[in-house]
Amino acid sequence: MNFILPSILGVIGTIFLVVSVWQWLRAGTKRLCPGPVLSLSRRLLGVWIAYRPRCGYELSGHVPGPRGRVVCPECGRQVRPQHMVRSARALRPAGVAFVAIVFGYVIYRHPPIAGSTVVAMTPTNILLRGESVFGAGTPLEVRDEVRRRAMNLELDDDQISRLVALLVRDLRDDNLIGNAREALQRLAIFGNFDERPLIDALSSDDRQQRRLAAEVLRSLSRDGDVPKALLRASIEDLRSDGIGWNALEARGYLAGHLEEATALLAEALMSDDDQQRDAAKDLLRETSATGDVFARILRLSLDDLGSGHGQSRTRDSFKYLIEHAAAAEELLEKGIGGNDQRQRLLCAAIAGCAGRSRLMDRATPILVSHLAENGVENDAVLAARALAGFGAAVAQPLEPWRQQGDEQQRQSVEYIVRRLTTDESPIRLQRRLPLARLTVRQRDALEISIDELRMPRF
Repeated sequence: MNFILPSILGVIGTIFLVVSVWQWLRAGTKRLCPGPVLSLSRRLLGVWIAYRPRCGYELSGHVPGPRGRVVCPECGRQVRPQHMVRSARALRPAGVAFVAIVFGYVIYRHPPIAGSTVVAMTPTNILLRGESVFGAGTPLEVRDEVRRRAMNLELDDDQISRLVALLVRDLRDDNLIGNAREALQRLAIFGNFDERPLIDALSSDDRQQRRLAAEVLRSLSRDGDVPKALLRASIEDLRSDGIGWNALEARGYLAGHLEEATALLAEALMSDDDQQRDAAKDLLRETSATGDVFARILRLSLDDLGSGHGQSRTRDSFKYLIEHAAAAEELLEKGIGGNDQRQRLLCAAIAGCAGRSRLMDRATPILVSHLAENGVENDAVLAARALAGFGAAVAQPLEPWRQQGDEQQRQSVEYIVRRLTTDESPIRLQRRLPLARLTVRQRDALEISIDELRMPRF
């Protein structure tokens, strides 16, 4: 505002000044009547500076009287020769130039007074129109005044709709610092309004606008169906994009609309983004997925057991596969025979914890190998709990290892066999087999719940 409006007025003044000079040169030496003398009230009004109706009667051939004045036959005014004019036009370009330049200079020298006064007196529709034209270049005084009137409930329904459209435009990535976040906050607290500009913004070519529009729509209470575009935008927010919290917020929103989002989440299972794919998988686990979608969830859960994945992610997939071990038995069998050491152990442990006796012979050697002293954290307790899941039938496959391996492995196998086949007290066994170390917080590892198992750290 401090520079834009004075510059505009300066340009306007220059243009009218040039027009005035051009008209003066083009008019030649005409001598016309300027019209009746203005009254005092009209002079005080000041409009005559830029606009003054003229008589325009040609007085070139008239001889001045004794007092040096010419009487106009048209309007009767007595005119001195020096007061005659060259043009009969009512508009005075030189006067317009003078007003524009002076007004621009005043605004430039006193911007707080002039700017705030002009904006405060301007009708809301003109301010909205100005902001829609200038966009990010709109003077801050104009933007602040429009939003102040909105918060004071001074806008009608049509003006509110126009302001919402402007706020949605502010969500774009532009050079105006802070406008997107301000627009986001105002839209979130503005109340009921037409959501169509926000929904249209979900298909914008500007990534920031799409993301922030989705954020606003997710915060609004809504009756009826959720727009499919909003669900798609929320699934897009699940991607790893370096933006803080948007994936978590989108995930929470989708969790509340799983029925509508199931088909789109199924598509996201094929995403090339690991975070998006993992989030879609976790959300679909809460549904009654069947067919290809369920099979895809099982395969992705099996992949989570491999090396390189976080503990939390691995633990969730471990528990899920135990719940669906029957359906995942073929996948578990492949995992047991795979090359990834961590995945082999966890697949064998799932088979044991779920009591999949068909896999017992293949899983037992892997589990027993992790009862030895090997520097891997949490693997022995997990292996012991899994072996106990097969029940007393595992005692026979374990028999050869009662005399093989290192001392810790032999004592651990002995402890498991006796616990499954005798009524000996766990406390007595722990005293007799101290290297077994199969306790968790003074509790027998063979009886702890699946939720208490810790994932091994290789």
